[in-house]
Amino acid sequence: MSLRRVEELLDALEADAPADVLLAVRELVALLLDAHRQGLQALVARADEGRDADAGSVTDALLDDPLLVDLLLLHDLHPDPPAVRAERALASLREDLGDAVDGLTLLRVDDEALEVSLPGVTPQVGGVVLQRLTALVPDAGPARIVELPTRRLLPLLAGPA
Repeated sequence: MSLRRVEELLDALEADAPADVLLAVRELVALLLDAHRQGLQALVARADEGRDADAGSVTDALLDDPLLVDLLLLHDLHPDPPAVRAERALASLREDLGDAVDGLTLLRVDDEALEVSLPGVTPQVGGVVLQRLTALVPDAGPARIVELPTRRLLPLLAGPA
C-alpha cells in the first residue's frame, strides 16, 4: 500500500529537512488525514442510514477487504478496538497453525506493545505470529513474544521426619 511510501518519505524528511519544514509537512499531512477521516466517516454513516438492520453495517462489509481495513485503521474508523483485533488474529493463527501455537496467549495490547506468550515457539512459527499480529493490529505497539517464567512447585512435605 502507498502508506509505506508515505512513512518512508516522512522518515527521509525527519533525517534531512529543517525543523520548520518538517513541522509544516507534518501539519499538512495531519490536515489531509483529518479531512479524509471526516469524509469517510460521513460516507459510512450515510450509507448505514439506508441499510436494513439485518444486512449489517457498511463498516462491517468493508472489513472483508484488507485495503479498506488499512484505510479504516489509518483514519481511526475501525469499529473494533486493538484488543478485539488481536484476539481475532490469535484465533486465526490457532486455526491455521494448530498445535504449533498451542498455548498462544494475549498478554498485553496498547500503544506501547502487543505482547503474547507462546511456550516453546520455534523461530519460524514466531515469525509468522509476529507478522500476522503486526498486519492485523498495526495501531498497537511493537509485537513481541514474551517468555514467561516457568512455575516451580515446592516439594510437598510428608510430615515430620
